[in-house]
Amino acid sequence: MRFHSIKLACALALALPLTGCFDSKEEAQNTTTDTAVKSEIRVAMMQPPRTGLSPLSDDAFKLSRWSTAETLINLTPKSEAEPMLATAWEQVDPLTWHFTIREGVKFHDGSMLDANTVVNSLQKALDAAPKPRILDGIDLEVTALDASHVEIKTTFNDPLLPSRLSTLNWRFWLPAHIKITAALSQPAQVLVHSS
Repeated sequence: MRFHSIKLACALALALPLTGCFDSKEEAQNTTTDTAVKSEIRVAMMQPPRTGLSPLSDDAFKLSRWSTAETLINLTPKSEAEPMLATAWEQVDPLTWHFTIREGVKFHDGSMLDANTVVNSLQKALDAAPKPRILDGIDLEVTALDASHVEIKTTFNDPLLPSRLSTLNWRFWLPAHIKITAALSQPAQVLVHSS
């Protein structure tokens, strides 16, 4: 009899923590309905961003860790350039490079990535003060040739340009859709609103 009481007590002790782990059907339906209506993503961070998650700052590291942005070029573990948002590139003369932009890439709001978006993002990095470290002493002229091709002109023969385009500071995003909020009683939040 005592052995059965111990077994029953153990079973109840093990089952008790599980009682709050399951939703009723009604709660599950309410959760599904509520999440279908919302159109924002909330991200809580231990370390709030210092510059509104600008890819031109050290906050670019956070963007890379969250996998929320991509570069034109990726570097392999052996530091070899490979396609990312640019599917191909070639140095057409010592000072001119052409890059082909991947088709079908969408931002979180449904906007399509195209050559103009790439040019605008690269130009913001070039115009930033201070410039990202990777651009110290570098002057580039960036032009959209058409919807999927970008031309970059350098002031000197720069065989490292594809590697430069892999840096975290050259990530692409739509800052108009990012709003940073913070409160003393909670971690900083990044709210990404869809249109």
